[in-house]
Amino acid sequence: MPKRPLAQIVPICCFEPRPNGWIDLPVGAAAHFIVAATRFNSEEGRWRLSCDPADTISLKMPGENPVISLQFGVGACAEVTVSSWRAGKYDDDPMNLAFEKTNAVQGAQKPVPVRCTAADISVLGRPMMLEPENGLRFGLSLSRDKISWHQPGPLHLWIDNPADTDGSVMTCSRLDFFWSSGFDLYDAYGHRLLRKFEAEQRKQRAQNNVPTVEAGCADWVCSREFAIPIPARSCRTGAEQRLTHDFNRDLAEMYDLPPGTYYVAPRPKRRNNQECATAPATLNPVSLGGYLRLSIEEN
Repeated sequence: MPKRPLAQIVPICCFEPRPNGWIDLPVGAAAHFIVAATRFNSEEGRWRLSCDPADTISLKMPGENPVISLQFGVGACAEVTVSSWRAGKYDDDPMNLAFEKTNAVQGAQKPVPVRCTAADISVLGRPMMLEPENGLRFGLSLSRDKISWHQPGPLHLWIDNPADTDGSVMTCSRLDFFWSSGFDLYDAYGHRLLRKFEAEQRKQRAQNNVPTVEAGCADWVCSREFAIPIPARSCRTGAEQRLTHDFNRDLAEMYDLPPGTYYVAPRPKRRNNQECATAPATLNPVSLGGYLRLSIEEN
């Protein structure tokens, strides 16, 4: 096939390349890959003799599926983009429609507690307040809703104490536990991402033939444990220098995040008959509009 732009091969009017995510296929259905690359001029200019040629791209599917070898001549330093594709009338593709609805929905934001309005939202971002628990109300915010690939994605914790009495939170049994299982990250199509430690635990358990245990369900062991006071009628945030470690996390360190759109969603509370709170593997993409949104863009 002669080299042509992707838009000439697949008309823009009919197909919207998908961001990070995957397609759910019923048994017997088929999907395809569209692979595009930016090929640098290795004959002259700054990239001259800088890129080793490659004739084949290998795509490895999960499980025991064989490697798919694709004859695709590019340079080793070329940028290759792989997008999922399937036959059908793309304008009515349920996945595309759901994604458009997600972008169109403006989730009803819960008001920021009065006690928290003194914090600098221009630095921390507007918090998404969670349901109260044990007299305190947690919130999460993103400093920026767009970051470049491989750059930090700061996530900040807010704690509001509306009571007339002082409260406190423990650094490990409450805060570290919250960071490990109090919220989850979903891609644009509603699929939950595993934290890095979850992925490693699953890998080890699979190698040892041990059943998988959800984060938040395993035994929790603390080594650094002390109380952080939350005074009556106050709101504490990660902007305080003494709270930098316990009130802030980097999503880019917690997850493997390729370019795409992601949503921070609170994990459902534990029910009376549950030993632990489990995270839904998928969420309806339409429901994601009310959560914190983070876009990761290629440099």
